[in-house]
Amino acid sequence: MKRLIFIILIVIVSINSYSQITFEKGYFIKNDDKKIECLIKNTNWLNNPTEFIYKLSKESEAKKISIKEAKEFAIQNTSKYIRTAVKIDRSSEDVNKLSIVKKPIFNDDTLFLKVLIEGKANLYTYEDKGLIRFFHNVDNSEIVQLVYKSYLNSDDKVAKNRAFRQQLWVNLKCTNITIDEIKKLKYNKKDLMNIFLRYNKCNNATTHNIKKTPKKDLFNLTLRPGLRISSFKTQSDAYLWSNVNFDHKIGYRLGIEAEFILPSNNNKWSFLFEPTYQYYKAEKTFISNKTTGSQLIGTINYKSIEVPVSLRHYFFLNKKERIFINGSLIFDFCFDSSLNFKRPESFLNYQYELESNINLGIGVGYKYYNKYSAELRFSNGRELLGRNPAWRSQYKTLSLIFGYSLF
Repeated sequence: MKRLIFIILIVIVSINSYSQITFEKGYFIKNDDKKIECLIKNTNWLNNPTEFIYKLSKESEAKKISIKEAKEFAIQNTSKYIRTAVKIDRSSEDVNKLSIVKKPIFNDDTLFLKVLIEGKANLYTYEDKGLIRFFHNVDNSEIVQLVYKSYLNSDDKVAKNRAFRQQLWVNLKCTNITIDEIKKLKYNKKDLMNIFLRYNKCNNATTHNIKKTPKKDLFNLTLRPGLRISSFKTQSDAYLWSNVNFDHKIGYRLGIEAEFILPSNNNKWSFLFEPTYQYYKAEKTFISNKTTGSQLIGTINYKSIEVPVSLRHYFFLNKKERIFINGSLIFDFCFDSSLNFKRPESFLNYQYELESNINLGIGVGYKYYNKYSAELRFSNGRELLGRNPAWRSQYKTLSLIFGYSLF
């Protein structure tokens, strides 16, 4: 089994090295205002980037360019970033780290701001490790942060500085925007984009709404039948005959997988859980006393519902195919399960009730058209005799799992 884990790890490293990277049509503008048409690696940045990777053609070498070398870059119909020097307040929104100062504390920085709305009035966003800030300007004026800050007031209670509402009321004057609407605005992308779109429409300005088309398949429900090779062994300090290795057995498993796709990083990560029925039944006859030649018959009957809770990462080969790896924490709920040792020539019978426990799993798989899949999964030793402190056991499995996504 250790050799198998090593092989799986080698496969994972190989996949990471050779999986195809998605480069999409785009451009960037250099410091000398020269516009370069190219292909840009689309990683759907969770945090605003400070650099990006591009190719001049599909066959050319990938190159990296930093924020110091490019003043703007964009991926067609997906995203656009502009470099700008701004004053930004990075005050924490963590309740345990709140400032006692109401006013924002601005520092100078040069950032790639993501463009959300372009028109007479422009809206930008910046994200960095949980920090979210919005910026704006009108008629090519200076880009300024929209102020929102949590702080502790004199009563040591959490208060909010929502100066962004006053900023918008002053800067986005229009007949179709009322003060009551401004007072209700929340500091989020949806509310702010809506008000900027309305302002540009009110001024008959051409508006570009630069946002990525929402990804489909943010949730998958998949039937997961399969085969598994299982083994079980026991050991006890109380009995000399206790070192028993039951034979490997081929059984079946049947599960249903609920997968929640995480929206960042081009949908390459997902969280999932998979209730699964599995069983293992084996019998072993062995010599319990070499001097007398006495025999024991060991029988294990193990049935359970496993619930692997997993984190999955995809490596896209092309638009149709992808390879994935899983890391799983496997919860187990067994029922009607026991381990028995019986002497064939007598009524002597040792019976032990099996109990559920948690173990780990690792898998590598292939998915086609987001519909059909296959996975090879290994789970390490699960203890099933925890109620008997004198005993130790290991239940291991190697599974071949097939999948058919219902939606």
